[in-house]
Amino acid sequence: MDNTTEYCQFKFCNRVVPKGTVVCPYCGNNVKYPVKPRMPAPQSASYKPIASAKPAPKENDNFEFIEEFQGSCGSCGKLWFFNEKDVKLQQINALKNIGKSMLTLGGSMLAGIIPNENVTEHQRCPSCGSRATKIQRVTNKRYL
Repeated sequence: MDNTTEYCQFKFCNRVVPKGTVVCPYCGNNVKYPVKPRMPAPQSASYKPIASAKPAPKENDNFEFIEEFQGSCGSCGKLWFFNEKDVKLQQINALKNIGKSMLTLGGSMLAGIIPNENVTEHQRCPSCGSRATKIQRVTNKRYL
């Protein structure tokens, strides 16, 4: 240890920090007085200090902007997202169910073999089923 570094005073940290540092970047506690460590703290290659726990955005990150719909429930406050592809799939599944119903009305025996398609209503809240929802168009960033 030289004159430009000191130890964190927290008993479980005891890492070397630059002199004059007020808060330890590893444990977040105050560094007031230099103390001698009981044992050197192990430093693993995968350990990152608390200050840099969030990954910093890189300049060469590949991402694209996507247009989505954001639904928010007025009853329970849940947020959900869907895109135009989900809406078109919902319409196709609804048309398949209508076609099956028309086959049944026509007296076709094969209508019982065709399974019903699941139709999700994006205007309803997925958790509570309320129709008191607000839907707006948003632009989000999607990383590739």
